[in-house]
Amino acid sequence: MIIKNFLNMKNKILLTILLLLSITAYSQKKDSIAFEKLKFRVEKLEGFQSNTQDALNNKFEEQRKKIQDDYNLIKYLGLFGLGLTVPAILLLWLRGSKYIDKQLKNKFNNIINQREGSILDIINNQDEEKRILRNKKILVLTSKNGDDNFLRNFFKKVDFDIDNVKYIKEEFFDASYLQNIDLVFANNEKEDLDIELIKEYFSNSSSKTVLFYFNTTQKHYRQDDVSNRLSFANTKTQIYGNLINLLKYQKVL
Repeated sequence: MIIKNFLNMKNKILLTILLLLSITAYSQKKDSIAFEKLKFRVEKLEGFQSNTQDALNNKFEEQRKKIQDDYNLIKYLGLFGLGLTVPAILLLWLRGSKYIDKQLKNKFNNIINQREGSILDIINNQDEEKRILRNKKILVLTSKNGDDNFLRNFFKKVDFDIDNVKYIKEEFFDASYLQNIDLVFANNEKEDLDIELIKEYFSNSSSKTVLFYFNTTQKHYRQDDVSNRLSFANTKTQIYGNLINLLKYQKVL
């Protein structure tokens, strides 16, 4: 009877030891998962830190240490099998997420405040460009046998109001075409438009009318009496940017 009781007690002790070992192993497994999650969060914090202003460096370092201290506390509790690892990790994750979200919002607001002037300039430039595309009236001058198909497609695709773009192919000057025109576009891409005809249209245009000369043969064009309101393009890729800048410049004439 005594031996039987001894064996039963021995079995209970062994079961208790096995249970404690299982709890410890489970806690350590959870602890490992928690550590990987925490490491990921810390790395995220450190990566974000490198892209922020120097003034935030100390704050992030303090937060990282606080997170590490919280983790160490959780680790010790886990070793004692108190079963607090998972809830504590969730709490830690929520704290870290809220802190990072707050810092991101602060950083965004700082950028907006610091660059407010630049952002407003961009918005104003876009608005001005839209007004130019919508309102400016353009006369496109091409030689009688010249090709203006590219320019017709160009002005349409870049959103100029097609009703405000007039295309003519003339051998002789006609002043009536210059009425209510903001820009005269000399389409001399292939050097087939008579230079004297260009000069007549340019010289007889209003002093508030800007002038644009397009030519891909790299031949320089000069006309001193209108040089202060004349711009050029030697390639098709230059047309849009130079044209818009010229029409913006027009307001100072």
